[in-house]
Amino acid sequence: KVNVGAIVQGMRTYRQESVQEQACRALRQLASIDKEAVATAGGIVAIITALQQHRTHAGVQKQGCGALKNLAVDRHGIGNAQIKEAIRLKGGIAAVVVALQQNRTHVDVLEEGCRTLRYLADGNAQAKLQVAEADGISVIVMALQQNPMHMGLQEQGCAALRYIAEDNPSNMMIIATKKGIQAIVSALKHHRI
Repeated sequence: KVNVGAIVQGMRTYRQESVQEQACRALRQLASIDKEAVATAGGIVAIITALQQHRTHAGVQKQGCGALKNLAVDRHGIGNAQIKEAIRLKGGIAAVVVALQQNRTHVDVLEEGCRTLRYLADGNAQAKLQVAEADGISVIVMALQQNPMHMGLQEQGCAALRYIAEDNPSNMMIIATKKGIQAIVSALKHHRI
């Protein structure tokens, strides 16, 4: 059995980008197997701290966003409400939005960040509000507009907007105002199946 606490302690001790990236990658993989172990060992705070301290390092951002996503849902997309709420309360949504803002030229970070926001917003009214308050809707729409041919990003960005808007008329209006509807229509035109 892997000692998740040792990984988290290593993240606190060794702040270098390369260590943080690999530790986030390890926690990402472990979260897909045992979310509770990662969460109870302090993994959520360690991942969010890595995102906050290495905002422009694409590797840390991609792996950190992916780790938060794997903590929030299982591989079938079924969410863990308690862990999603812990991520939200500890600043995870704002950290993911900043990851998107600071890594606009890294499509893999944009895709992973949109995927993470999608799952954090799904079924969580407070998370939807936090995404909007952090200007996450604008960032998602910008990512869609600037990368129209990247199918993975288009899929995750559109899905994120869907879950952020679901049962939230205020967010629906923000999406419309920020040209989110046009971005979704453009994605449909570029990626017909």
